[in-house]
Amino acid sequence: MTPVEMHGGLSVSGLKIVDKNGAPYQLKGMSMFWSQWSGQYWNADVVNWMVEDFEMNFVRAAMGVDPDGGYLQSPGTEKAKLVAVVEACIAAGIYVMIDWHDHNAHQHADAAEAFFDEMASTYGHLPNVLFETFNEPLQDVNWNGDLKPYHERMNGVIRKHSQNIITMGTRSWSQEVDEACSNPVSGDNLMYTIHFYAQIHKGELRSKGDTAMGMGCPIFISEWGTGFDFLDLGSASEWLSWADQHMLSNANWGVYDKAGEENALLVSGASGQGGWSESQLTQSGRWVRDYLRGSPGAPSPGGSGGCCKFGSDCGDCGDCVQVVKTMKKVRVPCHRNVYKNYTIKVPRQVTTQEPQTVVYTDMVTKQEQQAYQCTKTETRMRNDQQTYQVPVQKTTMVQVVKKVPKTIYVDVTTTVPKQTTVMETRTKTVQIPYSVQVPVTKYRTVTKQVPVQKSKTVMKPVTKTVYDTQQRTRCEPKVTMVEREVPVFNVVNKCNTVGPCRPGTDCGQQGGGGGFNPGNGGQGFNPGSGGNGGQGWRAAHRSCCSSTLRGRSSLDWTSIRVCILALLYEEHRRSKGVALAFCDPSVDSQWCQAPYAS
Repeated sequence: MTPVEMHGGLSVSGLKIVDKNGAPYQLKGMSMFWSQWSGQYWNADVVNWMVEDFEMNFVRAAMGVDPDGGYLQSPGTEKAKLVAVVEACIAAGIYVMIDWHDHNAHQHADAAEAFFDEMASTYGHLPNVLFETFNEPLQDVNWNGDLKPYHERMNGVIRKHSQNIITMGTRSWSQEVDEACSNPVSGDNLMYTIHFYAQIHKGELRSKGDTAMGMGCPIFISEWGTGFDFLDLGSASEWLSWADQHMLSNANWGVYDKAGEENALLVSGASGQGGWSESQLTQSGRWVRDYLRGSPGAPSPGGSGGCCKFGSDCGDCGDCVQVVKTMKKVRVPCHRNVYKNYTIKVPRQVTTQEPQTVVYTDMVTKQEQQAYQCTKTETRMRNDQQTYQVPVQKTTMVQVVKKVPKTIYVDVTTTVPKQTTVMETRTKTVQIPYSVQVPVTKYRTVTKQVPVQKSKTVMKPVTKTVYDTQQRTRCEPKVTMVEREVPVFNVVNKCNTVGPCRPGTDCGQQGGGGGFNPGNGGQGFNPGSGGNGGQGWRAAHRSCCSSTLRGRSSLDWTSIRVCILALLYEEHRRSKGVALAFCDPSVDSQWCQAPYAS
């Protein structure tokens, strides 16, 4: 059965994640790297390989949002990568977290709201899916004023479609979980995010987690790394022991192959289709895979309760010998930490309100007199000479002969006036009207919108990258020769005979197998069925002891002494966390644990 078939939908009860049966359940898996920078690994082949080879139950799909090439610039491309991983996890029957991987999500709240509305409506009904609404808020934001309102807004969108678990990022790269828990977000199935990188985060950050849990807030380690500038597997072991103790779900960062980054799972150029060989996994990758597989650590030594006689298959497993310890002064190499302070510049985004002069164009209504040309008809008078005829009465004197009575009539010629009418031509000047088209310039009032350049001073948010100077401490191993008292062990034989094991002794009933690797029922240096399980000595010296004692028919105290010394010496080294030196912790308090913690 797949993890989801076995455990079903998850919920939060108290401080723990519980499955469909109400039993506490821990998610362990891998976080994908920023999708825009490691897209070659965002596919079903990689997911299926990690499920098979890493034996994990969880993937965090960290979809890159803000930097160049992320979701804000290429939403279709990045969402397609996310969907491919989410659906591959669903098909494989494991759990998957949809992560809005952003350092300034509160500034992109509208885009985040639309994204989570789509994702929750599409996948929120499935038991496989969890949501992470804000990867790592920066230091300069405020929980009460910025982050809590953002989370409440995103939670409201998701809750319209799904009641699945939501984990919420906290201030300062998701480290201030105790601060968030002092003013928690209301709701069910809500958790608070904490991130750690083993080299730079130690017990102080775990104390914040303890404080948050003490206040009743469940936490989720959605991102952790095995180091930072260099691997610190000792610190990573402490962190994971703490996480496992509290059953805190976690995802390792991350699935990528960036050369020079110790946290990377893969060496540069590793296949984008899974199927990775040992050589394609980094040291961190192999270590994390062992953790996810649940590979057991070095076993602890068992006790002794009787005398085992040699000649039996169990070997030296009881009080057949007595080890006498004496102290001897020798010069031995002592491994110390030398802590050196160095300064780095850490970029962060700061948004401030700054005055800026803005030039803009405004439309103004304006009235003006506009000239235009037209024509008009005018009547004018001109002088004209006219010739006309008028009747004129003229009197002329004409001679007429008339009869005048006389005694004698005689013709008398006389002049008399005679009226006649004659036509006379005259000329006069008269005024004659005529029409003419005259061009005229007229004016009219016109109202129009006129663009006017204006300027004003406004306060605008300006985002700048500033660099904070941070003091950090680097641990550099240093070997010095010191004088120490080391134990010298002498073996004294307490058994006089050679025979089978006595009942009730540590070696148990004699089984198959031989030497230090007994068969069924054996409880010697490597007990358990077929040599597996139970309490035994470290495997590092099994071959030594087996090859030393196997096949010997008689006691060889030199061989026995060498073997016991090797075993005791190894146990002393392991318990002290040192390499080859018995340095006194009270004198040499600073140790490089990382190389030997695993």
